[in-house]
This record gives sequence, structure tokens and C-alpha cells, in this order.
Amino acid sequence: MDEIKTDLTLSITQLAELFGVTRKTVYDWYEGTTPRHGITSRMNILVDALKSMPSEVDLPRLKTVWNIPVSEKSFRSIFSDEILDELSFRTTIDKKLYELSPRLAKKTGFQRKTSVQLGKAHLAEFDKHTDAI
Repeated sequence: MDEIKTDLTLSITQLAELFGVTRKTVYDWYEGTTPRHGITSRMNILVDALKSMPSEVDLPRLKTVWNIPVSEKSFRSIFSDEILDELSFRTTIDKKLYELSPRLAKKTGFQRKTSVQLGKAHLAEFDKHTDAI
């Protein structure tokens, strides 16, 4: 669990969300309570899957996209699908991480801001409006 928490830079709340449990349950695990076998198995599969990801993937970004359905299912919905047996889960998680990998690419090079935030609007929106007049 620590490896997942570190690799994905997750908080206790995010760990609880990922595993579909309460924060108290995660704290109990840290205090020595053993997770259900199904969760332990999925943790181990996830650790293996994360280790096999290419270095270009920014793993902490996973938490920003894990609820987005890609090919009908989100990463989180697959993770909480208790119908999947261990082999199916491994295959499905690997496939889902591969599908999400373009969204997890590390940012490279110089990033400059192209708009200025003005309340809830961007300066670029004002420019578009004035160009149309």
C-alpha cells in the first residue's frame, strides 16, 4: 500500500477512494489490520502494473484521470469491479493504464501561460469576443 501511495502521491483520502473503502479502513490497515484478500491481490497487481509503466508516464497524474471513462469504463470502476477474477483484473488494469497513458505523459519543455485569469473568465475569452465585434 505504501508503494502505491508513494508512486501515485496519494493522500489517505485518495487511497480510500481508490480502494472503495473509508479513510478509517485505510488507517486500520496502517495499524496492522489485514485488508480483504481481494483488495490485497488488487494492490499487488496494481504495484506490478505501475512498475511496468514506461518512464515517460507521470504516475501521480493518474488520480486526475482515474474517474474519466475511456472505452466505457474508468480506471476506478475497473478497480472496484469485484466480478473480475485475478487474471481478468490484471489484464484489464494493464489495458486501462495503456489507454490512459497519453493523458499521463510528463510535461516537457518550457510551459508558458497563454491567458490571464480574471475571476472565472480568461483574458483569451475577452480577446475572442472583441475580435468578433
